[in-house]
Amino acid sequence: MRARGARVRKDRPRGRPSKYHNRRVAYDGYVFDSMAEMHRYQQLVAAQEDGRISDLQVHPRFEVLEEFEDAQGTKVRPITYMADFSYRQDGRTIVEDVKGVETKEFKLKEKLFRYRFRGQQNIELRVLPVDSMAT
Repeated sequence: MRARGARVRKDRPRGRPSKYHNRRVAYDGYVFDSMAEMHRYQQLVAAQEDGRISDLQVHPRFEVLEEFEDAQGTKVRPITYMADFSYRQDGRTIVEDVKGVETKEFKLKEKLFRYRFRGQQNIELRVLPVDSMAT
């Protein structure tokens, strides 16, 4: 069942499903990678309206490895991690990612994120499985 006002994006040629069987969805001015991610957005918007969370951000970027020069003087671009959501709750920053499949790229960026923000008690990364989202 599609949420009111949601449009399923057709970014691929007809007949060719996405690798992980998700469908991109445009809703409320954002494009979400799946219906589960859009449903989580709706839950977080309701929580913000109720005052349970604040400063909701969609697709925030975090630099997990700074730009640097290697031994040969070549500039290496930074690595960024784009989460699904971040928000403030009880004085902490919560970063969330809704995942159906944890790809190798995600697992690496998750480790870099956790390393970059290790020891900081005010930031937490939560990975939410798709099957935990109400559809």
